[in-house]
Amino acid sequence: MTKSSKERRKSAASLVTTQKRRLPFYKKFALQSFGFQLSDVLTNENYSADFIDTRADFILGRLRVMALLFAVFVPLSFVFDLVFLEAKQYQPLLVARLLLAISLFTFVCFCKRNNIRLATTWLLPLAFLLPTLFYVASEVIIHHGTNQEFLAGYDLMPYLIVAMLALFPLTISRSVMVLTLVFIPCLLLKIYTGEVFTLAALNQFWAFSMFSGITIWLQTGQLTMLLKLYRESTIDPLTGLINRRVLVKRLEKEKQQGNLFSLMIFDLDKFKRINDDYGHLTGDLVLASIAKVLTAQLRDDDIIARFGGEEFVAVLANQTASEAFHVAERIRKACENTVIRDKDDNIIKVTTSVGLTQYVTGEDIDSTLNRADELLYKAKSSGRNKVVCQ
Repeated sequence: MTKSSKERRKSAASLVTTQKRRLPFYKKFALQSFGFQLSDVLTNENYSADFIDTRADFILGRLRVMALLFAVFVPLSFVFDLVFLEAKQYQPLLVARLLLAISLFTFVCFCKRNNIRLATTWLLPLAFLLPTLFYVASEVIIHHGTNQEFLAGYDLMPYLIVAMLALFPLTISRSVMVLTLVFIPCLLLKIYTGEVFTLAALNQFWAFSMFSGITIWLQTGQLTMLLKLYRESTIDPLTGLINRRVLVKRLEKEKQQGNLFSLMIFDLDKFKRINDDYGHLTGDLVLASIAKVLTAQLRDDDIIARFGGEEFVAVLANQTASEAFHVAERIRKACENTVIRDKDDNIIKVTTSVGLTQYVTGEDIDSTLNRADELLYKAKSSGRNKVVCQ
């Protein structure tokens, strides 16, 4: 390993350590006790749009398989109804089975990749509500006059539904919502049958709570691992910005949706001289500081990424090149006015050159990036510390 790569690893590690030291007490406690921050697993408010789509796509794949299995095996198990039930029971139960199968097959057909945001919002709760309603209907149909050994198989269905929920990396809030959707019909069933205050019902509610707790814990583990792998593969550890691969993915999505956007490439002027004069650790400090400046100057809906080396890319949604020019100028001035002090109290000032262009509908993303790169070259070759726009 070269000296510079060792220094970069130390710098990244020191930045991570600094961030951990600055964490509030309750976040430190969560990290030390559970191995993750509670804010990461409670809700999805802190997730990036790309991670939300990635997780939704992952959930959608499993959801389709689960729904397909239910749709196939629920009608097939009608054979047992024919053996153990009377005609007045298995006939309405067959109707319930067919309705569930048709609903789930329709559900599978509706689960397309262009609807991945619906996966965790509506489709997943619906996928667990449908089998629960079937369970309630089947219990009402066969509750009276049936031997208890046959009913035992149906009594296990709510626990099977809860156990299958553990297959999905949901946040705690979303998981509690789905579990509530499963629990309420089961509770109403007990009220209908007059068993809500019996010892058997209380035992079932207790078992449901235990299964739910285990399910939430397993989901939390899945979600934490998924977040960790995602962040390691998509986030630049030095600046905290998304990397080039995620940037291109986001740009392709903007293109597919037909959105208007402008793109600018920033390059720090004479950055090599900073590395040569002050060392790579100071160079890393400059990159991290400029990344914060860029982030502070942009909106939440804008995209900012480290493109490689000392280059950054910003994507301004719903802005023409002329509108984005004012933003680029503001960022250029903010970088020019930023004062950075290294560990030896050296004062470093840095300027940036910017190439700015607007996406042309229908063109390849590579063409947009290449055009911005050419404009950046013009800015560098014509004196640096300026914005060149087309």
